[in-house]
Amino acid sequence: MHESEQWKTIREANRRSWNAATLVHQQHKATLQEQLRSGIGTLHAEKRALLGDVSGKRIAHLQCNDGVDTLSLALLGAEVVGVDISDTAIATAEELRQRLGIPATFVRADVYDWLPQAQHNGQQFDAVFVSYGVFCWLPDLRAWAQGVAGVLTPNGRLIAIDFHPVLGMFDDDWQVCYPYAGFGSSSLLENPDGVGDYIGFEETLRTGQVPTQTWKNGRPAYEFAWGIGDILSAVLGAGLQIEQFTEYAGCPYALRSGMVLREERWYPPSHVPPIPQLFSLVARRVD
Repeated sequence: MHESEQWKTIREANRRSWNAATLVHQQHKATLQEQLRSGIGTLHAEKRALLGDVSGKRIAHLQCNDGVDTLSLALLGAEVVGVDISDTAIATAEELRQRLGIPATFVRADVYDWLPQAQHNGQQFDAVFVSYGVFCWLPDLRAWAQGVAGVLTPNGRLIAIDFHPVLGMFDDDWQVCYPYAGFGSSSLLENPDGVGDYIGFEETLRTGQVPTQTWKNGRPAYEFAWGIGDILSAVLGAGLQIEQFTEYAGCPYALRSGMVLREERWYPPSHVPPIPQLFSLVARRVD
């Protein structure tokens, strides 16, 4: 899996930024952990619909963050491995797994390292699952998609749901100021403030308060602007057959100021026309 030293440096910076942010995010996650403790799980309806029956399935959950969705998959009967670049996230996931006694495996690794190693070791999965905040952190979509294809069983599926790149074009004042895509090359976006406390941001919106920045990471983060065409082309180029693609107007999370909550989904303010906030795709390995 070819990679440049630049991308390694960027992913290392992102690892440090996520390590700092994960500690802050845990202050807001008592409800999610209580859902796991009660056996309910944390998977949104959109994810459940895409995944279907996972009982007895072997699933690799890439970029799993602190593992709450990974453990939710285990509660549904899946044999699941969660992989994330953040040391803090994986340590948190492992501590939660042990405390709740839910069977799962967590691995601290960069997916660009883990995927070829897993393939080399003969690991195969019925599904590779990724969700919410995936593609913007990947500098090389084609290498990632090839790595995913390499660990899928015959007829195994890639199941992905993520924030739509159209939503990513808007700033917090709903002004278009970021590129949709690189149109043939990666659009590297630097955030000098690093990964923020987006969970705390949403909490303030739910209570009707005006969000304020109370915590600053200070460790820069680097994202990539990929369009839908980039993502689909990478998946197809890896030899996977796309079976489903869906766009969603509502979002489970509030990512911008002024968003309106309706039936547990957030929508843009009234002066913004309806836009896709999420997309999902299902692709199958067909040998």
